[in-house]
Amino acid sequence: MNVELNKKYKLCSHTIIKAIFEEGKTIKQYPLRSIALAIEPDSTKAAFQLVISVPKRNFKKAHDRNRIRRQLKEAFRLNKGILEEKLIEQKQQIALFLVYTERTQLEYKVLESKMKKLIQLLLPVILFAGCAPQQLPEVNYLQEKITYSSKNIIGFENLFGE
Repeated sequence: MNVELNKKYKLCSHTIIKAIFEEGKTIKQYPLRSIALAIEPDSTKAAFQLVISVPKRNFKKAHDRNRIRRQLKEAFRLNKGILEEKLIEQKQQIALFLVYTERTQLEYKVLESKMKKLIQLLLPVILFAGCAPQQLPEVNYLQEKITYSSKNIIGFENLFGE
């Protein structure tokens, strides 16, 4: 498994970032919010491209924002394997925008566990990325029912038994 998260995984296109906020699907796993959008497959790019944001409104000092961003990037890098495999298997590419929503710094272990859960929640989005909302089945995924809406994914009650 390739565990690097180099430049080809970085999302730099302003048009794609704008499209993510206009058309993307939102998934929340406190303290993270992810907005995902399927993009046109390009063999020169990675299976996904990623932006990690830590709002200045929540952390005034740059060193605090940078520390959290580094921790999130490392947690994602170590756990991206299942997501990348599924994207390659489905011959899809997605653009991800991750936002840290907590107002305090959390321990790395907590961030990593939340990142794992978020990646698990992204998998149904990938599986049904091209389907219309009426065609989306009710899926018994990770022992819980997940329902879908046209804009956001809803219905993650007690998904991980916490």
